[in-house]
Amino acid sequence: MEEVLIDHPDIVEAAVVARIDELKGEVPVGFVVLYPESNPDPKELEAYLVKKIRKEIGPIACLKKVMILDSLPKTRSGKCLRNVLKGMVRGTAYKVPPTIMDASILPAILEIVLAKGLGVKSILAFSEAKVEEESK
Repeated sequence: MEEVLIDHPDIVEAAVVARIDELKGEVPVGFVVLYPESNPDPKELEAYLVKKIRKEIGPIACLKKVMILDSLPKTRSGKCLRNVLKGMVRGTAYKVPPTIMDASILPAILEIVLAKGLGVKSILAFSEAKVEEESK
């Protein structure tokens, strides 16, 4: 799915994680980072990407939510922290590793997740405390 998302000319990076769904068990949620000069309409981009996944992978993939981020959370070695993203969309506790490159982006990402109707607000306080604790 990430390859299909990255195939879009405005997208430089992508990550896909699973959130819990009562009917299907798990469903994918996409996170994308755009090129700096790109400025597509977020709703149109999300609709386009959902259709693209459905066409290229199939309806079973059922991607319905795509969030545009300034950057993905990564370790200093460049590995994307998918477990952190997954904890955010599931509303479960997650551990921020001490090797995170920029922990200050996590509250902004969580706010985007919450704005999409995913996650749990109480996790925000937990994640901020963990980031401060792990940064020390």
